[in-house]
Amino acid sequence: MEVAYATVNTPIPSAVKLNANLPDELDQLLQRVLAKDPAQRPQTVRELLAQMARLPQRRTAPPSVVAAPAVAATSAGGVAVLPRPATASNGPDTTSMRAIPSAPPPPILHGSPLPTPTAAGASTIRTLELMGVRPARARGRFILNSHFSNFVHVARDVTGDRWPEVAYAAGLVQYIEQDAPHDDQLSSPVESLSRLNEALETIYGPESEDMIRAWGRRATERWLAEGRHGLGGARRFVPGRQRKLAGVVKNFTEAMDNVRGEHTHAWLQVDEHQFWLVNFSNMFALGRIKTVKSCHVWTSSIETILRWAGLANDWYVEEVECGSVTGTFDCAFAIRSSETN
Repeated sequence: MEVAYATVNTPIPSAVKLNANLPDELDQLLQRVLAKDPAQRPQTVRELLAQMARLPQRRTAPPSVVAAPAVAATSAGGVAVLPRPATASNGPDTTSMRAIPSAPPPPILHGSPLPTPTAAGASTIRTLELMGVRPARARGRFILNSHFSNFVHVARDVTGDRWPEVAYAAGLVQYIEQDAPHDDQLSSPVESLSRLNEALETIYGPESEDMIRAWGRRATERWLAEGRHGLGGARRFVPGRQRKLAGVVKNFTEAMDNVRGEHTHAWLQVDEHQFWLVNFSNMFALGRIKTVKSCHVWTSSIETILRWAGLANDWYVEEVECGSVTGTFDCAFAIRSSETN
């Protein structure tokens, strides 16, 4: 009886006192979750997840402390991955989670460039993971040869006379006059498409977005026309706009996992009006640090898939979290119903 009485009356322990690197907001959350009065605790799992999603991932560094450098690339040639900062976005609609309002956390200092002016304390991908998206971190150093070869071939077509300049900037001079191997082996360096993406942006400057979108659209159209994509025929999907989109997104993420040779893509249907697609360790973003969203090739590719499936009038695509801005190289795309506009 004495043990039970002591347990009930003992103050809630502080996680921050045990680990000074943890954010103060964690103690505030623990006070609510372990409150003596049940009415003060989160009433549903969704409400608890919503409060957890707002937590910063680490204690905010004081202004006088120099931000920690990025993690170095491995000696095996892997791409350096910066610590995942908490960034805001036009994330999944969680208004039904009955989240308790709280003051936004102070800005976070980290090794990657500062987030865009709209950034605050919540990461879309972190929220999606809490809602069921299986997180991933790429380990492989190579991608499917046929996928890489297709994008190199189309890049040569869309750039025309400027292709030698682009190929040189991307370190792909061996493909100025010939295609890369087009087979089902995983032997094309994973960072090659990111370098090609960066080269297009550098060479074309203000016109690069249109060029990169055309690159993504035509490469996806060519990939679909080859018939080896694993998506099946556009007519095979079950009727109904939601069920049809679910089938398309599911098959597309599996096809992209096949390109990587490992799980790096995930999707989630939040409600009848929004689907989400997450590209972990995006092969078009690796090593590219930007101040604005820059995954035009992937946005264009998803839009092309929707047109192919006859869904372009029902749904639209938006890049919500860009891994080149956050420094994680993980990107989140929303596929939202046009009927909600």
